[in-house]
Amino acid sequence: MIKSLLSRIPSAGVTAILVMVACLYVSFGGIESISVLIQILTASFVIVILIWTIWLRIRFSRQSEDKPWEEFFLDCRLGLSLTTATYLLVALFGSVFHSIIYAVVAFSATFLLHKSAWIIISIIAVIEFFAPEMIVGVQEDAFIRVGLVLGAGFVHVIFMRSFVFEEKQKMHQRFQKKMKQALEDMHDYGIVSTDIEEEQNISNSPQLFLENITYLLKLVKMSQQLETCVLFSIDEKQEKIKIKSLVTDSSSFAKNKEFSLVGIPRTIVRTKAMIVLSETRSNQIIYYTTQDDSGAFFGIPLIKEGSDDVWGILCANRKEPFSKNEVEILSETASQLMRNINAETMVVHVKKAHSTIEKFYQASDMLGYALTVEQVSEAAFDATLQIVNADVIVLALYNNEEKKHSIINTRLSKQSKKIVKPHALDGFEFADNKGLASMALRTGHSLPVSGTLRESSIPIFSEDIEFKHVGSVFVCPLVYAERSIGTFTLIASKENCFSKNILDMLGIIVNQIAVSLKNAQLYTQMELMAKRDVLTGLLNRRAFEDRLDTLLKESANQKNNAAVILIDIDHFKDINDNYGHLIGDDVLREMSTILKTHVDNRIILARYGGEEFCIVVHDCEKNDALIIAETIRKSVKNNQFSNCKLSVTLSLGIAFFPKHGTTQDELVGNADKALYQAKESGRDQVVLFNE
Repeated sequence: MIKSLLSRIPSAGVTAILVMVACLYVSFGGIESISVLIQILTASFVIVILIWTIWLRIRFSRQSEDKPWEEFFLDCRLGLSLTTATYLLVALFGSVFHSIIYAVVAFSATFLLHKSAWIIISIIAVIEFFAPEMIVGVQEDAFIRVGLVLGAGFVHVIFMRSFVFEEKQKMHQRFQKKMKQALEDMHDYGIVSTDIEEEQNISNSPQLFLENITYLLKLVKMSQQLETCVLFSIDEKQEKIKIKSLVTDSSSFAKNKEFSLVGIPRTIVRTKAMIVLSETRSNQIIYYTTQDDSGAFFGIPLIKEGSDDVWGILCANRKEPFSKNEVEILSETASQLMRNINAETMVVHVKKAHSTIEKFYQASDMLGYALTVEQVSEAAFDATLQIVNADVIVLALYNNEEKKHSIINTRLSKQSKKIVKPHALDGFEFADNKGLASMALRTGHSLPVSGTLRESSIPIFSEDIEFKHVGSVFVCPLVYAERSIGTFTLIASKENCFSKNILDMLGIIVNQIAVSLKNAQLYTQMELMAKRDVLTGLLNRRAFEDRLDTLLKESANQKNNAAVILIDIDHFKDINDNYGHLIGDDVLREMSTILKTHVDNRIILARYGGEEFCIVVHDCEKNDALIIAETIRKSVKNNQFSNCKLSVTLSLGIAFFPKHGTTQDELVGNADKALYQAKESGRDQVVLFNE
């Protein structure tokens, strides 16, 4: 290990160690004990080492080599050389030079590597604390000097980090501003949509595209000896033109980037035809502030593929008239510009479509793994947000028997407070009404079709819930097997949030949500059936034993008592034999109903098998268990069962944890022994297990 470490120490490390020895020697007064000649030689040696170290460090920086260990030792060597030189000045000329040491601390904290800087500062602090007063030549206390050294280092690091952080923030803001401007330019070209934030991840090279357009204009300007070549875009209202790219030698070119659509440009847009002029009158070219000399002008409309609207204009001018061949070259330049724009538009659209489809499949996968209703709702929200930004998402289920909608889950964004009050939708229920959700459920179609709520008077769910600043809304019915089971609602403050493609994908996702919800409900029912007795709805024996194991562990950890009460219906076989098994089943169902009335959060109730039931009471004393058992026995005895008005009695056995057993088998076994004793003693009674 030591050999491996030594092999990583370059020559800079060896010299750094030597310089550190020299630094300690000088700072602790070694130089005062030698002759003047040796002092001069030592000072010369230190100066040479310092200059040599500075030169090596600068050379290393220029080489930009990835050698962290060598850089670390070079920085240590540089800091130690500066420290040695400073203490040499103090030793030779007195304390007047001592303040330089704080400059060394500041330099180290600012320019050296962090590890090297704190090593240098630590060495200086040690020297300041232990060096004799006569050598250091200052009167301040050692603790004060050390505090000043460490304070200077910490303060400088804090200030420098703050400065660097501020500069990074400014650079980031400048980059974001530049990127936003580039994307806005791309929007003017018709390549990206108005949602700049959404398109930023799609258009990853807007600057390169814009540079290519400018390069094409520069190329045609040089080849045709133009004075100005400028590309304009036209606003949607066709009232103004905006400079998108410009190359010019004219000092008379207007500084503003937008111009009114008048004169020659207006004629080009209206006629959708190229205009070539051999001479122009004064001020006829609108983008010049002054135009004393007449010159030639070329202008051609740019029309995007698949559209009849003029997107922009390519203009060029110079002193000499344009020949036929030059006009063809300029026309071909305009065609090439449009080919570039169309190609970039296609690339962006393909990337966007690929990104959207990828998100769509990710959304579908999310729903595929959901098992419970809660998992389905959360996966549905996550899936929806993969393809559309909505401020409020609501999942509601419909009870066909009660004719009632129930909101089971919601997902709200930070901006949702502007739309609806917090928690207003939690657990909200509403009946069938004239709201969008009810209409979508009845018709089986998503509403509104356009995704925009044109009539604000129509409630989304109910008049009891008020929504404000709703720009977009879309309510989708959840349909399974041609039956509506609920609704899925999306609300956004932004207008036109749901494009046709998004609505189509939402329709597919909503169908999958409906299927996943139904599967989740079936899964919940199956899980319930696996744990519940079909006849009575109580826990079955297997689920009961799992719950009992958990309860006993908790009781052991908390050192609480627990009671196991085993119940058996007296002469139940006679009921089946005399009245039939259907009546017997009715008795079991009514028996479970009576038992449920005595259940609280401490009690676990189960059908243990046949006509046997079992109750476990957590944190229960002896008298509590006896009271519960007696209350149940009397309630059953006083009840008239089934249509035959049967009278039924019970035998009950009780065992306690941990007194009568610490395991499930011991407790249930001992409770069963007490139950057997109750039956042997005449039935219709409660017996506590007796050791």
